[in-house]
Amino acid sequence: MKRKKTVPAEVVPKPVNDAAPVPEKDHPLYDRLFVVGFAVLLFFAMTVQTVPMSLILAAVALALSFGRGGYARFRGRLGIPVLGFLAFLILCGAASLYTSFGAYAYGEYAKLLASGALGLLLLARGREQNAGGLLFGFSAVCGVIGLLCIDAGCRGPLFRGFASFMEGLGDAAYQSLDQATYTGARFDGIYNDANLTGSLMALAVLVGLYLIRTGRKPWERFAACFLTGLSAVAFFTAMSRGAILCFGATLLAYLLIAGKEERLGLWIEAERERLSARAYALEDAFLRAFFAQCVESTAADAYEVFLETPLAYNYFRENLGRMDEKTLARFFKLQQFIIRFAQSAVGKVDWTGHACGQG
Repeated sequence: MKRKKTVPAEVVPKPVNDAAPVPEKDHPLYDRLFVVGFAVLLFFAMTVQTVPMSLILAAVALALSFGRGGYARFRGRLGIPVLGFLAFLILCGAASLYTSFGAYAYGEYAKLLASGALGLLLLARGREQNAGGLLFGFSAVCGVIGLLCIDAGCRGPLFRGFASFMEGLGDAAYQSLDQATYTGARFDGIYNDANLTGSLMALAVLVGLYLIRTGRKPWERFAACFLTGLSAVAFFTAMSRGAILCFGATLLAYLLIAGKEERLGLWIEAERERLSARAYALEDAFLRAFFAQCVESTAADAYEVFLETPLAYNYFRENLGRMDEKTLARFFKLQQFIIRFAQSAVGKVDWTGHACGQG
């Protein structure tokens, strides 16, 4: 008698829960409101130095941190740096309870609590798409503070209006700064501490340089240059030797860490700025425009040759296939003749009455 073969049942695979995370949807309006709102809260946290306002800012930031999606995003970013940040806040709070400074320590911890709450808000609500906007917000806040620090040295109209506004919010400390912010060699700023002002502005300059190099649109780079200029002036007028030393060390570290192409690009830009300054210093309008154009063309060719950066309207790239040895030789002879003629023209020809020299 034959035995029947048993057919194994079809194995149904179990559902797998290791699905790839669904990317967050874009919310342009929410992103703009978050960036602007965070910049406003950051400005008040960095300027209003009263306990009630610090507690209000902390409460608002903590309230905005909770809600749909905030807790999940915070858990996803929870790690050693965040735990260290929370431990720092807890230890500072515990230290303010048994310190001998009493009420002064409580007031200082309220300011620290407001800053910590803003950090938690950034962790819970900030998205990667908002990174550029948040950096722009920080640069804008530091630019405004830098302008106020400069204006405070002479108690100008901007600082007087700012001090009156802060007094209306309960902080009358700015009214007593007056000429004490200028010590004769450097500006102490609205914080009445040149080292604090210099350190903050140095960080703002570094952020501004990053925004200048990564800006995609002309208006973004222009805004970054403008804000970086404000922070740079406040940084140098503070004359903080420690801040200047740390700033220089940071730039050297960046040059060491950056790749070869990055360093070469910076060198090309530095040489272009140096030679352009010499070209624009010429008195004659024709020679000034001629040598400035030579510098720009040389920088463009350097990008093409050394960094292989494609540039629009590059004559060599568009016509390289049609050039032979004789054509290139004639071209370089013509360029040599033009350069020698321009060099001999300096001091020998009076271009002021010529049409090319008028400008």
